Amino acid sequence: MVKTIASITFFFLFLTFNVAYSQDIEIKGAVYTEDGIALNGSILQIINQQDSIIHTFGRTDKEGKFSFLAPVDTGQFFLIAIYPKHTDVFIPFHVDDTFSGRDFGTIELPLNSVFLEEVVITAKGLMSVNGDTLEYNIGALKFEPNARIEDIINDLPGMQITRGGQIYSHGQIIERVLVDGEPFFGNDPTLVTKNIRADMVDKIQVYDDISENEKITGIVDSDRRKTIDVKLKEDKKSGMFGSAEGGYLNNYYNNVVMLNTFRGNRKIFGYGALSNTGKLGVGYKNMVANGSALGNQFDSSTGKFLGEGTPKVYSGGLSYSNIWNRKKLNTSVSISGMNVEGTKDIYELIDPDVNPLSNTRNTDFQRKSHNQSFRINYENEVASKIYLDLQVNHSKQTGFIYQDSYLKRIADNVVAVHSNQVNNSNGDDFTTSLNANWSKELSKKGRRISIGISPELKSSKMDNQIILETNNLGEENADHLEIAKQKLDYKINSNLVYSEPVFNGSLINSFENKNHSVSNAVNTTSNNLAYEDRFSGDHRYSYIENKLKSIYRRSIDKFSGEIGTAISFDRSLLKDIDTQISLKNDFIFFQPLVNLRYNISSTHRLEFRYSKNNIAPTLLQVQPITYSDDFINMYSGNKYLEPESVSKFYFNYYNFKLNKLRALNSEFEFNVKNNAVGYNINTLSEGNLISPVNIKKNIYSYTFHTTYGKEISKKKDYLWLPLDMKKELSYSYINSIENRIISTFIDLRPSFAFIKRGGIRFGLAAGPSYERIKYSENTDFNYEGFGIKGTGNVDIDLPLKFQLKQNFNYLYKPKYTFSNTSLNQLLWDASLTKLFGKNDNFTLELSVNDLLNKNTGLQRVYGNTGFTESRYSTIKRYFLLTIKFDINKMKG
Repeated sequence: MVKTIASITFFFLFLTFNVAYSQDIEIKGAVYTEDGIALNGSILQIINQQDSIIHTFGRTDKEGKFSFLAPVDTGQFFLIAIYPKHTDVFIPFHVDDTFSGRDFGTIELPLNSVFLEEVVITAKGLMSVNGDTLEYNIGALKFEPNARIEDIINDLPGMQITRGGQIYSHGQIIERVLVDGEPFFGNDPTLVTKNIRADMVDKIQVYDDISENEKITGIVDSDRRKTIDVKLKEDKKSGMFGSAEGGYLNNYYNNVVMLNTFRGNRKIFGYGALSNTGKLGVGYKNMVANGSALGNQFDSSTGKFLGEGTPKVYSGGLSYSNIWNRKKLNTSVSISGMNVEGTKDIYELIDPDVNPLSNTRNTDFQRKSHNQSFRINYENEVASKIYLDLQVNHSKQTGFIYQDSYLKRIADNVVAVHSNQVNNSNGDDFTTSLNANWSKELSKKGRRISIGISPELKSSKMDNQIILETNNLGEENADHLEIAKQKLDYKINSNLVYSEPVFNGSLINSFENKNHSVSNAVNTTSNNLAYEDRFSGDHRYSYIENKLKSIYRRSIDKFSGEIGTAISFDRSLLKDIDTQISLKNDFIFFQPLVNLRYNISSTHRLEFRYSKNNIAPTLLQVQPITYSDDFINMYSGNKYLEPESVSKFYFNYYNFKLNKLRALNSEFEFNVKNNAVGYNINTLSEGNLISPVNIKKNIYSYTFHTTYGKEISKKKDYLWLPLDMKKELSYSYINSIENRIISTFIDLRPSFAFIKRGGIRFGLAAGPSYERIKYSENTDFNYEGFGIKGTGNVDIDLPLKFQLKQNFNYLYKPKYTFSNTSLNQLLWDASLTKLFGKNDNFTLELSVNDLLNKNTGLQRVYGNTGFTESRYSTIKRYFLLTIKFDINKMKG
């Protein structure tokens, strides 16, 4: 097999160095007014007529001239010339195998004869569709002087933005937000929506953008991301703008500052946030992107902290970006940190039919973390394309946990084990990663080669001191443990991709090598020798994947598709360093792929996808060391664990009617897992030992999501009807006894967005949720019930530039047999604001969080091994007095 792989690699390298290089095929011309005046800075775009995907764009120079490379693919295209207050010009042209470039000569842009000033634009005039790009003409709308992009989105028909910054377009989730086609400090949409001023925006475009991999390699694939592109006005790209706010009252504080400077394509952006209110408005999604575990504790729909306890959070960053001569540079540095403390009570039931057990845990905790991140991204696209992306992250963590646990036998109401555990931990993580890629168009149109390498290195250290007192059926023990963990995680991925035009389509052949190696040493010292043996070990785990892949892609009229397969030769190796005993496994996987799409029109389509992939076990799953975070519920890996196989079937139907402002989006996904990883609980006398196992039966899940949206009045009021359904079959094991679990979830939440009238704007989204859990063995866990979820907002303009804003969040969960508790919770937030200043650039705000003081931390999990209910401390009612200042030094 090694010889075969080496031969194939040599073949690809031979192609790399022996295929003749192409001459750049150029498109050029000049843009003038009808009076013959050169239009400096005019935007030129080339888009595909079939799918409206932007292939390239550029600007004219001082003489109105432009030139850039022609599209790689064959087909029908538009050259679009755009300049403020002039009519856009579309010029169609065709690219085939004989295309050798084109000089468009002089392109004249007529001056618009009518301009709309301070008038209300109806939805039909506000929106337009070009291919599959939905465009909102923002430049003609009028907003408050200090309005932001989030205020724009709330007024656009079919658009919706949650308080946490998640954006929806006609029921579809927006995955990426760009500014003038470029990322804005990572992928945190709140840094765009809460920062950029409404009066700077000319247009907002919504479209399916190409994947990040296609942008890097230049080789077409079928992955698309729903994207918003905020186009700024040409005369608003020079100067400085930002905002600052400071809030404090009764030991609660929330402070945010953002500052931007623009000079053409050169942008500098900085922000900082300091808060203990749980409402970190910006930056938390970048925490996740930078490898921190902080960001995922914030809710995307509300922006609130949903984790356990009360947080103190800080976050800040500085970004610089520039574009020149077909080169792009993006750099950023950021810091973030969190200090969380609180209490948590857990009630858990484990298999009441086979061996009835209950586990009650009362916990006090404190966690601190500090994260630093640096990133530099560089692109150079001249004769060939070079892409470099370097990221460096450093994180430190400290933690304190006091836990009082009881493991009780339900049948005789006897406490089997009682433990008091105190954990003090210190951790230090360092990660560096590089993504480097070179690609080039070769002698024949559509023939392209790409070579990439992506190394990543992560080192982790963790020291843990544990004081443990246990009482096991009258036998008392006191133990002290010191645990030192040192982990080195190394990955290096490389790929070679070659695209060749074949039969009016493209044949893409690739070779990928993924090498993942982890070494983990755990050294435990204790007065209990049994603990030293159980909690110590030194292992190295390697997983190597060599994949050969071939895909054929073609478009015929309204139909496009790709079909292909991959064969993957995988090897896993687990080595015990102390005993020098190794366990090696070899696998061969076939991974077919089918993607089909039928475009009935540019806004009406059907799509089907099928893929089969394999997921390798992690070191945590295979390393046979017991982990000691909880001595009643201990965890140990399974060295015999094998990869699981996942087959996915996906269907999508999308239909959008601009003239009726109606959208229907339906998605259905069916997943089948073979050899899936599940868990087995062994109920021992000293506690429970949890280990992963391969499930030898197929498990499956169905997911259905549909959204219907429609304008319901001439005022642009909008209705959404979202329906979510999921059904899943899985298995778990307790003392090796199989337990089948079938779960069903249904959520219906109609949503109404009412545009402001008479100084009042409000919205409402509420509906029922249904849950059903059915177990084959522990049938006492079976559950069926209805709950209610709802959100709402009311904004009222008052005299003297006062404004009252209110947000409501309602949640009802019924009682459960074992916990006999329900949740009936209404959260009511309100704020009163007053505008000051010549341009209303000062705002004074008095706000209250959880006016009724009803916030309760509650989480229920109907898991594979039983039922768990957690109640934890969280942020309740507080008042805040905030002053905000809007900075605007933009030219124009």
